[in-house]
Amino acid sequence: MFKKFFSIAMFLVLFLTLTPQLSSTSYAASVEEEVPQLTSASHDASVTDVTYNALVGTMAVRATYPNGLTVEGGDVLVTNNTSSSGLTGHAGIVTDGNGNIASIAGYGAHPELTSLSAWFRKNPNTVVVRNNDASLAHSAGSWAKSYVAQHSNAKYGLLNNMLNLEEVYCSKIPWLAYYSFGLNARHVNTIGNGYNILPYDWKSLGETGKQGFFIAASFGNW
Repeated sequence: MFKKFFSIAMFLVLFLTLTPQLSSTSYAASVEEEVPQLTSASHDASVTDVTYNALVGTMAVRATYPNGLTVEGGDVLVTNNTSSSGLTGHAGIVTDGNGNIASIAGYGAHPELTSLSAWFRKNPNTVVVRNNDASLAHSAGSWAKSYVAQHSNAKYGLLNNMLNLEEVYCSKIPWLAYYSFGLNARHVNTIGNGYNILPYDWKSLGETGKQGFFIAASFGNW
């Protein structure tokens, strides 16, 4: 009887020794191979990348005028160096903090964006007219940028309705931009045809402080 029991015990020992076992370690290893794990190191790296990208975005250098004043979208630039065909002086509106300026040169030209440096190379005598409502001004600047993109084939013309987007002149573009957000500069008549707001009218608005406009800077000779 004892010999029979001993034989059975030995058989069990040999069976357990030779049979592969699925330990918790081997199971964990197989899971790690099948599903890549997001370790704390890789997570930290991704957070760092996001933070870096955000910082780079906020570190963009904004354009400045020759005196160091920061450019603001919605600034209206008026110069006596250039005359749009039929108008004394010339005007444009800054579209964004990069200093792009929306304007139209004259007959045969179309609305376009001009860089700040190009503007001052041609127009060193420039007055910056700014509105004290920054939100309104920035909206007007953005509108002007979209206008140039969507109406790049618009024609230059003086005797047209103020609400006609397909025929404009230089000082009408900033008027349209502000009018689109409820500010009718100089309270011009929108009925009938005519050139109701001239480049120097913007300068006068800034000098008199009407409708929230003021002279933010003046360059050159006037």
